[in-house]
This record gives sequence, structure tokens and C-alpha cells, in this order.
Amino acid sequence: MDVTSWLLRRMAVRPFVVAVPGATAARLAAERSFRDRGWRQAANPVEANLLVVAGDIDVDLVWGQMPLPKAKVELASAADVDRAIGAAVRGLRDRRRQYAEPESTHGTASDLHRGHDDSEAVSDAHAAHGHDMGQASMAGHQHGGHDHGMGEMVMPGGIPMASRTADRDGLALDYLHIFLGPVLADWPPGLVVKAIMQGDVLQEVEVDVVGIPGNYWTEDRMPARRLDSCARLLGVAGWETAATRARELRDRVLSGQDADVDRWAKRVRRSRVLKWSLVGVGEWQGRDAWDRLNAWLDQTDVESDIATLPDLLNGSELGNARLIVASLDPDTDHG
Repeated sequence: MDVTSWLLRRMAVRPFVVAVPGATAARLAAERSFRDRGWRQAANPVEANLLVVAGDIDVDLVWGQMPLPKAKVELASAADVDRAIGAAVRGLRDRRRQYAEPESTHGTASDLHRGHDDSEAVSDAHAAHGHDMGQASMAGHQHGGHDHGMGEMVMPGGIPMASRTADRDGLALDYLHIFLGPVLADWPPGLVVKAIMQGDVLQEVEVDVVGIPGNYWTEDRMPARRLDSCARLLGVAGWETAATRARELRDRVLSGQDADVDRWAKRVRRSRVLKWSLVGVGEWQGRDAWDRLNAWLDQTDVESDIATLPDLLNGSELGNARLIVASLDPDTDHG
């Protein structure tokens, strides 16, 4: 065994999940599989080596930006998650497949013995741009036959050049057309936020949803849905330990097992840093992000409407925008 093969067999697997409406069951099954295997999810595609795609979405641009070694798995349903992920990991640890074309490390749940791409025509996806509160997709977005190009000059590598205009204080600042989502960690499935960013402030915000709703979150699953929302908000706020525990409790609730939610909720409420991070963020209908988190902890519904996002996000800084979206967590899977 050579050194490369030895290292491939022993490296840690870092999955990154991309999900769209209609694939919630597959996403949850994938996250359970990660936890059972002791894997820690990547915060963005660049630090990942396993791209897990739940649902029908084009991710070729993101896939191309991931460094080797890497593997990709597409999940059509929750039933084949473990087998599909197992097949992808075998490709990830195979030296010959990693030295071959990157597409050779691609697997699907329906074709577990093959390691090549399915040759489907793909459209533009979303490139990841690192940020302290997450990542902003900076590439053009294309779906449903509509091209949302930025209409600006780009530098080598597809990075858009900034234009300049006066800001709200009359100062001439650079601005960029950006997209947030759908390839973004701790982000509502399929949600796309299009905006102009001047400095780090969002303006002219528009929202859209990619994918077909599957109506997974039925009334009897709402307690688990609230824990899923907690996990998303805690992840964006930077408390990954509490977010991981929320996902574990969510899965226990879904499977009908005992879940000590109250003890975990008390710990979350005691965090002064978390409260300081969320108080005053995204105030809407008399509630801010901290209030909405506490409502979820109390197993109370939080009213959210995708149509309200543009007004709430206009004028917000990029980091706060991530917190606002996570604190509302609109159910994009509901038709």
C-alpha cells in the first residue's frame, strides 16, 4: 500500500449537504447517518470532501470548486441513504478513482456499483463565498428556464467585479449583486435570496424558492420541526454543539423515542452570549430572533412568511441577514 492510499483510508469524512423542498426525509436520514458514523458536517463545500445532494438540484459549479479528494452522492429517497453514502465513501477512499476524472467519484442511490457521472445536462449552480456567519453564493443563478445573471463584468475565475454608487449616507461604495442559497449551510431548503450588497449591507432584496414542496412537516411532526429550526439558528449563531444536540433530539422525537428536550432547552436559554447575539435582530410583529428561539424551545409555533423576508432583509448586514432567515426559518417544503 502506498502513502496516498494509506492516507485516503484514514482521512476524516467531512460531508456537506445540499437539500431542496421535497427531499426533507432524505436530508434528515443523511444527517442521522453522519451522526451514527461520527462525522462532523462541513460549514461550506470548500472544507468538505463528500457532497451529499438531497433532491433534484444542479451543483456542478460547487462540485468543481471542491478540492480533491472528494466524492458526491445523490439521494432520491431516505430508504437508500446508508447504502448510497457507503458507496460514495468507497469512491472517496479509492486512489485510482481520485486520480481519474473528478466526475468518477460520483454516486447515486439507484446505481451503487457505478462510480461515474450520470451525464445529465446541468445548469449553473451557486459558488460558495466564505463569510464569518456562513457563505454567500456569488455565481449566477439559473432555474426553471430563467437566467438570473448579474449583468456585470467578471474577473478570472468567475468572480464578479464590483461597481460603485452612493450609499444611504451619500458615500461612494462598491456594490455587488449576490445570491444567498440554495447551497448554504443551515439554510432553508431551496431558498434563494437575491440582493445588491453595498459594503456589507443588503439592498433591493428578492426571494425565490427552488424545488417542488413535499409537505413533509405534517402536524404530528411539528415538535421535531421546531427542533430542526432551533438547530439551524444555533448553527448560524456559531453554537455547533447545541445545534448538533438539537438535531439528535429532533430525530429521537421523530422516531418516538424519549427525548430530554427540557434539559437541553434550559442550557440554551442560559447562554448570555447567544442572547446577546440574537436580541434585537430581525424584529417583526413584536418579536426578535431571541424571542423566536425561545418560542421554539417552548414548542410554540413562530409565524413566518417568505413574503416578509425582503422587507426584513433590506438594510441588514450580511451576518444579521443569515440570523434573520434562520430565526424565521420559513417552511419551504410546504406547498
